Amino acid sequence: TLEDAKKQFKDLNKIISEPATSSKDLVNYEEESKELNEQIAKLAERRLLKNNSGEDKLALFRQQAAIIARKKEGTAQRLTMLQEEVNSLSGEVSKKKESAKGAHGMLKGEEFKRYVNDLRGKSTIYKHKKADLSELTGEFGILQRTEELLKGREK
Repeated sequence: TLEDAKKQFKDLNKIISEPATSSKDLVNYEEESKELNEQIAKLAERRLLKNNSGEDKLALFRQQAAIIARKKEGTAQRLTMLQEEVNSLSGEVSKKKESAKGAHGMLKGEEFKRYVNDLRGKSTIYKHKKADLSELTGEFGILQRTEELLKGREK
């Protein structure tokens, strides 16, 4: 009906207007939930102690066993989540190692020595060419100035 559609539309707008929940918020909510569950368990334990002080002496142990079972279940869930994260990260690491090997391998032994010698040769050639360029640049400046002086004398 129209009223149901309007109500659903309002609900959806309300959900959209709320900020997105981050993983940090989820962790905080989980911790808060654990704390509240522990408090509930303690209160239930106290209530059982008051109500069944002499009747059922095993109730306390049953309650503690239930609490431990809940903690164990939560820990198992967390362990599986962490294992999945470790597996995904190790997969990423292996992919990155493979891509690093494929892109450019490390030079070893003779190849490295050849590379260093080539680099030294290129470095000396570069230094000579740079010196020639600076010499030519200086000579060009002198010739320009000479040209200006000669043109000044012509006039």
